[in-house]
Amino acid sequence: MKSPAIILLFILLYTSGYSQRPSVEEALKNMANVQMPHIQTSPDMTKYEGKDIYVCDTITDYKIINDSLKLFYLGNQSGKYNMTIVIKSSTIKVYPGWKGHRQCFKGLVTRYEGKPAIIITQSGQIGVFVEI
Repeated sequence: MKSPAIILLFILLYTSGYSQRPSVEEALKNMANVQMPHIQTSPDMTKYEGKDIYVCDTITDYKIINDSLKLFYLGNQSGKYNMTIVIKSSTIKVYPGWKGHRQCFKGLVTRYEGKPAIIITQSGQIGVFVEI
């Protein structure tokens, strides 16, 4: 008779703890609200140089130099881009369909060809823009 009582107790304890878990939306918000500031690109991205950021903006243009070097340009549509995303990896695949869409990137702001840039070396540095 002890066995059913123990099983019932276990079920009650498990289900009461389960109801306190965060929803998927709460978990995503918490993951997105990590210690990096979320930024929309602007003409003055140099102020973030040397800082880890999480930036989401529209990809206005791109260049595929070779299999292990791809460039995305974020921001301004007039040809003067606010930031360059430099993907240095042959394992990260990029798609022309990304142009014109909002994409998110995280990493250290450095310079590439004299302009503010984030160097991407891992697929985990690329995300999708999700508004919650």
